[in-house]
Amino acid sequence: FGDASYAFTERFDLGAGARYFHDRQTTFDGLITQQGDFHSTDPRVYASYKITPDMNVYASIAKGFRSGGFNSSGLPSYNPESLISYEIGTKGLVAGGRVSYEFAGYYGDYKDMLRRGLVYLPSTAMLTQITSNLGTVHIKGAEGGITWRASQPLTLNVTASWISSTIVEVSATDSTSIAGDSVDYVPKFAFTAGANYTFNWAANLPGFIRLDYSYRDKVDYTDRTSFPAANVPQVSDPLRNLDASIGLTYGKAEFQVFDSNLTNEN
Repeated sequence: FGDASYAFTERFDLGAGARYFHDRQTTFDGLITQQGDFHSTDPRVYASYKITPDMNVYASIAKGFRSGGFNSSGLPSYNPESLISYEIGTKGLVAGGRVSYEFAGYYGDYKDMLRRGLVYLPSTAMLTQITSNLGTVHIKGAEGGITWRASQPLTLNVTASWISSTIVEVSATDSTSIAGDSVDYVPKFAFTAGANYTFNWAANLPGFIRLDYSYRDKVDYTDRTSFPAANVPQVSDPLRNLDASIGLTYGKAEFQVFDSNLTNEN
């Protein structure tokens, strides 16, 4: 891979790069040997502009790639997937540097998106896990985060993301999804909040206490070949986790006690 950028002014940078990928696979599942070559050249262009010394905006367009491969003998192989992604965002500092932030919006256009799932095979009258090329998928979303140094000992941070993922075209003959379905396991909304407080247990014995809360929206799983229509899609519960940790530093040693999932929900 290679990448280069040029500063046209003190505020404006423009860059471009490319990555070449070649994957040669050989698999043997005890019955047959399968071989294949997968390769791709993936370019990227990006630009950034400093509105002020403490605030910049950026944009990028990039191509992504993931290799194809092979299922077990007797099942069809799958082709690579590719993605064109577009992103625009901003990062900066305000309030004299006590508050930092970053926000971004993005859009992705997947071709031949790979999906792992169960399919029903009439030849064996059984459900079998298979990877296949689902088709065309559009993903759009926004995400952001703010960190606030509220005081010398206290730092607060929040992040949030929203994602809309839609299957717009199905090309696989063995697909368990149809156009209009959402992508499996992708939450529409996620949120985190954290607080970190530093203090001294005693002279030359600094310590900290930290709390972190995270929320993840429900996710869907769609499988029309394995489940009746009344059970499609299958839906998870939302996840809410509260974590805590407390620690101290003694010389060059650090000690920490932590508890994940304090409310015992997950």
